[in-house]
Amino acid sequence: MDSVFLRDLTLRSMAWKAQFAAVWPYCLLVATLGVAITVGHDDWRVGQVFVLALPAPLLLLYQSRSQWQKILQLVAAAIWAGLFIVDGAIRAYLLATYQALPNSALVLAALANTNPRESIEYLHMYQYQIYFWAGFALLALLSMAYCLRRWWRGERPAITWGRASWTITLLLLALIFAALALKPWRRYHPVIFWPMWWQQLNQLEAGWADMTAHRAKLLSHAQQTKLHLNIATPNTLVVVISDSVNRQNLSLYGYPRLTSPQMQHKQGELGQALQVVPYAWSSAAATVPALRNFFYFGEPEATPAQHLLAIARDAGYKIWWISNHDDVAIEQEHARFSHAAHFINSQPGRSAKSLDQQVKPLLQQALADAAAHKLIIVHLLGAHPHYRLRYPATTTDFGADTVEQQLQAQGRSAYLRTLRREYDAALRYHDQVMADLLALTQTASGERAWLYFSDHGQEVAHTLDHAGHSQQSAAGYRIPLMIWQSQWAADRQLPARARSDWLAWTVLRLLHLDWQLYRPECDLLHPDYQWQAPALGIPIDFDT
Repeated sequence: MDSVFLRDLTLRSMAWKAQFAAVWPYCLLVATLGVAITVGHDDWRVGQVFVLALPAPLLLLYQSRSQWQKILQLVAAAIWAGLFIVDGAIRAYLLATYQALPNSALVLAALANTNPRESIEYLHMYQYQIYFWAGFALLALLSMAYCLRRWWRGERPAITWGRASWTITLLLLALIFAALALKPWRRYHPVIFWPMWWQQLNQLEAGWADMTAHRAKLLSHAQQTKLHLNIATPNTLVVVISDSVNRQNLSLYGYPRLTSPQMQHKQGELGQALQVVPYAWSSAAATVPALRNFFYFGEPEATPAQHLLAIARDAGYKIWWISNHDDVAIEQEHARFSHAAHFINSQPGRSAKSLDQQVKPLLQQALADAAAHKLIIVHLLGAHPHYRLRYPATTTDFGADTVEQQLQAQGRSAYLRTLRREYDAALRYHDQVMADLLALTQTASGERAWLYFSDHGQEVAHTLDHAGHSQQSAAGYRIPLMIWQSQWAADRQLPARARSDWLAWTVLRLLHLDWQLYRPECDLLHPDYQWQAPALGIPIDFDT
């Protein structure tokens, strides 16, 4: 009796082992596919995309009758599953690094506005993140290949096609066909998504390649509106636009490290004439959309669109664009409205070593020009990554101070703490540049005004274990904003909150322009100004 029982148990064990050996490669393949989809998508979209990927594992259940059928079966399954694995890895990299989707404005604008040199520099800066997710994709693909090989060589479990099997199969097929039929679902299939993404990218590049006709249209729009320059005496406005400066890191705004001593001195020297807005916010966490919003009065998609520089030019202002950036998109869309455009940075990209102090001689020349009415745009690199290249090598780094201790207490890595020190050092150098540009503006003749803000902020281990652009944290939108005027009422005080996409309305007032489309509720300098929080897509306390 015992021997029969043992024999029966042995046979069952052998059968179970045989079934397990036949099934586990298939299960591992499904798990690999599921992990790749999960890391690249969020919430309910994981389920949608997994349904789109189901044909790969389902195809393997078909009992092929010939070798050629088996080969086609495996090749089709490998291609189908491989596309979703690579797609998941790319999406996971973008989510982990930028909290962005591949078709977001941040990613599309960055890729459309890059060049081979900057691409190489980018790969160098983010090499560890790229290595990690490339390694993930390679490991997943190798796992898939191994599973398919085992599935090919092993004994496949026999499938009994009863009522339950047919019901489940038909339901899955119906779900797959429904997913492919519904646009909100099928657009995430790699075969559909990436060609459309490539088309979007090409359209964006083509739109930026030559904007001559677009600029002419904007000038025509400006000419069709009623403009009046209500100042007869000479006047000059200098608008300084910096890059990646987070006011949270400026001692002028209460940061523990002394990162803005020169502007703090200026504030003491000039008093109420230099207004510092406590809570200023960008409307975008990247340069291109942030500047578009600014120059188009917060409505870049309006019909007809109105451009600040087109309006100023039509009103009779002589315009200068002085830039330490090398940026095709910004040059074509904005800088070419100017009468004189200077791009001093001959090394475009993140590894450019051109320091912002180099704009000073060009600003001096523009200020000395005989034109009665001048608008000068100064576009700086500010604290644009790489941070360590935004200040001279002789600049003294910050040591083990209160900020360093706070970062350590928060569990920030040594790498992130180093980046924070470099970022703060870049801001201390930037502070000197700001003070010098303001001092130069003060030397101009006639009525003078100086407006300074950053295009967006920067997350440098403030709330995330991340350094760089960030759409998903307040640091990505938190910016400094300062205004100085040679004629400023002693009892006047600016509102506490402001947004960069409305600043063009304030510029109109500083330019002394009467315009039929003027909106006083958006102008910081007007008594009827009314704050309205920008829609940033994330919860933010706008009083921080």
